[in-house]
Amino acid sequence: MTDHPITTERLTLRPFGEADGPRVVALLNDFEVSKWLARVPHPFTLRDLRIQGPNGESRWPGLMAVDCEGAVVGAVSAGDRLGYWLTPSAWGRGIATEAARAAVDYSFGTMGCDEISSGYLLGNDGSRRVLTKLGFRETRLTQESIAARPGLFDHMGMCLTRAQWEAAQ
Repeated sequence: MTDHPITTERLTLRPFGEADGPRVVALLNDFEVSKWLARVPHPFTLRDLRIQGPNGESRWPGLMAVDCEGAVVGAVSAGDRLGYWLTPSAWGRGIATEAARAAVDYSFGTMGCDEISSGYLLGNDGSRRVLTKLGFRETRLTQESIAARPGLFDHMGMCLTRAQWEAAQ
């Protein structure tokens, strides 16, 4: 993960800081967000948020704040696993695609990844569309548990290779 911000046309992707804590808690405490995320409980509290581990290391390596117009609206990860979430007020505006594309470009271009995995819970059509636009291809259907709600849910795994990414450039 970079210590320097990644900028796009409308966004800044940057490391999370302690000052982001209250905003992140408020955003992740929205069930419309947490119901789609594997490891985010609901309700989500400040106690659940630990940006740094006990030795000062990042608790979320590769995870960057998605900052739009000076406010955190979500998060995106870079590296061999792409993950992202946004507040509902940012849905439907192309922000997830823009942030995810920047993270994928960084992962293949700067980090040197050869393959990136991701996926979505069935029913999360917005996330499916983002991944499909970026060129991800379905790999396998599994059952996943979600911290915010009981039971198992269908999860479609997806993958994007460096060769697919380069061919699309």
